[in-house]
Amino acid sequence: MVYILLPFMVLPLYSAMQKIPANLSQAGASLGGSPVHVFLRVFLPLSMSCVLAGVTLVFILCLGFYITPELMGGGKSMMVSRNVEIYNSWGAASAVSVALLICVFAIFYAVSRVIPLEKTLGAK
Repeated sequence: MVYILLPFMVLPLYSAMQKIPANLSQAGASLGGSPVHVFLRVFLPLSMSCVLAGVTLVFILCLGFYITPELMGGGKSMMVSRNVEIYNSWGAASAVSVALLICVFAIFYAVSRVIPLEKTLGAK
């Protein structure tokens, strides 16, 4: 899972780091800032929107890695598909699916309130 999802975090970070001018870090260092202080006060705030976008993207994809086996009914744990198979409870299975969908939309809404969609997509 790490190998598959790593590019979804690295690519937004790379695009954010590439757009930050190098002379900002040099200016912070010339004003007496230590490398850690320059990173925390200059570099990190400028790249925070892409960090949040990457974390959200990876989290939503991780839900898919968890839910797919859960819905397919593998293993010995009580899963959504087992509710349908054993108890013939389509209502319980659909309620769990709708609850997950609402959680995903809530996460996307919360992130869109912090980072505007235009900034995420790179529009000017």
